Amino acid sequence: HTVIYGDSGNLSLLKSIGLEKARALIFSFVDGHTVLNILPQIRLELPHLPILVRTIDDSQLTLYQKAGATEVVPETLEA
Repeated sequence: HTVIYGDSGNLSLLKSIGLEKARALIFSFVDGHTVLNILPQIRLELPHLPILVRTIDDSQLTLYQKAGATEVVPETLEA
């Protein structure tokens, strides 16, 4: 599987690496501000793309869901 590292808060970058062809998108880092800013932009472009967000806890679960996350997975559930 191809894994690409870059600024996930930059929609142009995501498009340039083939976001339109992605089968799913996973955000797994601490900067929730970036995720909350980019989710609505991606959702406008690709309304049916599954987007998973991994978080430290479930304190902002509703915010991520309202912003467009398909699933929010808190680290505490992984244990």
